Amino acid sequence: MTYAEYTSVNDLLAEFDPDPEQRKVRLVLVTGSRTWNRPAVIWDRLDGLLAEHGPQGRCLIIINGMAKKGVDLFAHVWTGEQHQINPMAVKEWPFPISSADWAKFGRSAGHMRNDEMARLGADYCLAWVQQCLQADCRRPGVHGTHGASDCVARARTYGVPNIELVESWTEIAVPDPDLL
Repeated sequence: MTYAEYTSVNDLLAEFDPDPEQRKVRLVLVTGSRTWNRPAVIWDRLDGLLAEHGPQGRCLIIINGMAKKGVDLFAHVWTGEQHQINPMAVKEWPFPISSADWAKFGRSAGHMRNDEMARLGADYCLAWVQQCLQADCRRPGVHGTHGASDCVARARTYGVPNIELVESWTEIAVPDPDLL
């Protein structure tokens, strides 16, 4: 089957070979802080993965949580632009959290979503994490934003082989009141 014959991400995954070197796709879990404000860093790394795997006929499937800010947004924009250029080289597998899930599960909804994304068996987890700035945070000491840090921990738990973590404590973004 050629990429032109696939109609969805699920069709691609149906031919997901257990041998990573034989796969026709590369699953790339992208996570990070909603306060991350440097899209070029994200786009450059995704460009690098596309340059590495695209010439081999592999499709990059970008998995993200579809937050409307920060890393998820930047990954979504990059994926959309690349998909327009070559629809068979890049696809998006979004994992948005519905308002009903937020209402039902509260902050746990994000961790549940992270678990779903991490257990997919991604080839890469790319994470850009900033310092937690929540005024009501009960975690001691300097640490990363909770959602992104949780997603990276889950990727490690599920054995994602290539985890790239960029932490940025020196360039702290202005806290977003919606996140506090």
